[in-house]
Amino acid sequence: MDMDTDTYIVRIYRRDTLDPRRVSGVVEIVGEKRPLPFANYDELLAVLRGHRPPSATARPAARKGAGRSRSI
Repeated sequence: MDMDTDTYIVRIYRRDTLDPRRVSGVVEIVGEKRPLPFANYDELLAVLRGHRPPSATARPAARKGAGRSRSI
């Protein structure tokens, strides 16, 4: 059996308390530049299997500090 090893960081930002399959977050593949967003467990599993989920092409990944405003 030939297996590759990958390292992932999974960040879950939101969970639906009424529907536990609805979660939102990003998967960072260590060594890759851009995190891949997911909107449910099926998309999370798709990322871990090496496929881009539909949400990865539907919206850009959030940048750190995006949406923050500063007063001058």
